[in-house]
Amino acid sequence: MSALFRAFVLTALLIGALGAQALAADFQAGVEAYDRGDYVAALREFRPLAEQGDAKAQLRLSVMYALGQGVPQDDAEAMKWHHKAAEQGDALAQVLLAFMYTEQDDAEAAKWYRRAAEQGHV
Repeated sequence: MSALFRAFVLTALLIGALGAQALAADFQAGVEAYDRGDYVAALREFRPLAEQGDAKAQLRLSVMYALGQGVPQDDAEAMKWHHKAAEQGDALAQVLLAFMYTEQDDAEAAKWYRRAAEQGHV
């Protein structure tokens, strides 16, 4: 077997493993782990889903960063994940993002409160 072929096979296996990991990620399993305080397991479930664009997982991940649960507390990372979920139309994420902006940028806060209100979020 040539070195190039071996590299190709190893790359294919790695990509397959990463894909399987993402498919194995289970939001409900993450919620259950989070609820019992197992933030490492919750993170393992939420992160791949969040990276694939799941707004609910993005919101959960943002909360974990905001509170430092299973990850170092990081407001910038929390804001990033809040934005991703809010941009997809998650009303709760929009409200939380608006709240985060309240002390920094009134216009941006109002924008996100308005978007959540347009979806019926009181």
